[in-house]
Amino acid sequence: MRLGDFEELAQAAFVAGDHEMALTHIESGASWSFDHHPGQFASATFERILRDIGECHTVSRVGPPATNVQPRVLHVLTEAYATGGHTRLTWRWMQLDREREHTVVLTNQVNAPVPEPLIGAADGRVIILEEASRLARMEHLATLLQDFDVIVLNIHPHDAVAVAACAACPKRSRTLLVNHADHVFWIGVGATDQILDLRPSAITITRERRSTTPGISALLPLPLDEPTPDGERGESFRRAREIPLDAPVSMCLADAYKFTDSTGGRFVGLLRRALSRETTLHHVAIGPDTTTPVWRELAAEFPGRLHLLGRTTDYQAAFDAATFFLDSFPFSSITAALEAASWGLPVLTLSPSEITPLALDDAGLEPRRARSDDEWIGALQEWATQPLLARREGGIMQLDTLSFHRPAKWTTKMNQLLRDAWTRPATLDVPEHQDFDAMDDGIEQLGRTRLALFG
Repeated sequence: MRLGDFEELAQAAFVAGDHEMALTHIESGASWSFDHHPGQFASATFERILRDIGECHTVSRVGPPATNVQPRVLHVLTEAYATGGHTRLTWRWMQLDREREHTVVLTNQVNAPVPEPLIGAADGRVIILEEASRLARMEHLATLLQDFDVIVLNIHPHDAVAVAACAACPKRSRTLLVNHADHVFWIGVGATDQILDLRPSAITITRERRSTTPGISALLPLPLDEPTPDGERGESFRRAREIPLDAPVSMCLADAYKFTDSTGGRFVGLLRRALSRETTLHHVAIGPDTTTPVWRELAAEFPGRLHLLGRTTDYQAAFDAATFFLDSFPFSSITAALEAASWGLPVLTLSPSEITPLALDDAGLEPRRARSDDEWIGALQEWATQPLLARREGGIMQLDTLSFHRPAKWTTKMNQLLRDAWTRPATLDVPEHQDFDAMDDGIEQLGRTRLALFG
């Protein structure tokens, strides 16, 4: 199968009047393109069909939003979970912006409980669309749109329900799409008025490979929490896991797939070397757990020194206990790296000489950037054996990170963005397919590896 095959299937189903099947084909095609990079980052065909499906189900007749005394914001997520950067961004957005009333709607929350911090930040206003069919969930979401002054899409790359609902409502309020998956294909260009990119390299892809609509992209800082280091909390974390108080502790925070490459575990292999060489080193991994074979095997090799915590929101104590932070590779976990740097932890990343969408790329943080496996091991050993050096480098990274991502700066940027004049794009300008380059090859390799290891 190729993207073009899914486009043909979706078009045929739409013409035949089977709109539920058309949505299914679009979601399948977007998911396939997430794992098998097709050489393009958007599909004009999918966007058009999604708009047409919505219009056929009368959502285009939804009226303009009511004028609310306190502006209301609707955050649309596909699903929410503890380690998801999109989830953490949503609850921080709501915590920081108390001038507006916030509501969350989840279009496909099926595999995990809704994280408590998200529920708390929304003051309990969380709506889960529980209808069985995509069409029914789309219609339900469309009826909600008119009640809000701003709509924020923080959705997965394949969420046809959210895209169809918004694309077919020309009278909806201003709609912003947060571009978390900036390195892959996704649907939603036709459902947003502006794409909020979170790092410089994403802007290039958005403007050149996703939509040529003028003014479509804006760079948004991440609203990091003000760091609240607590030495006693860190010591308690160590004692609970029998980690000596003077031992070096490295940590990582990302979903397990971000640590995979063509060999199945280059990150794990390097961590094995580090744990073998530095016999006092402990490592805390948040995200991976024993369900992933390479991590399970590593834990068995280093009992009591590799601490697999799985998915959890309780990572601040780990920041307090850690000496330094290891960014995931081959795909960086940028939000986690920024959080670690804001806490004063030095960040080590392995990346090629040229910054790509798969690498740690940020407008504030410049990490220690290793160009080879040996350089990565060497940097890790420096920090493990020289804690004062680690602390000094962490302090520099903390200042640089907070200079761009401090909550007050995010609030100023967001309020300015919402005050700026805007217009809804009259046409959908999606670039045609382009030939693969080195960036496309890297994205395709990541997708193949993730698919092979996690299905």
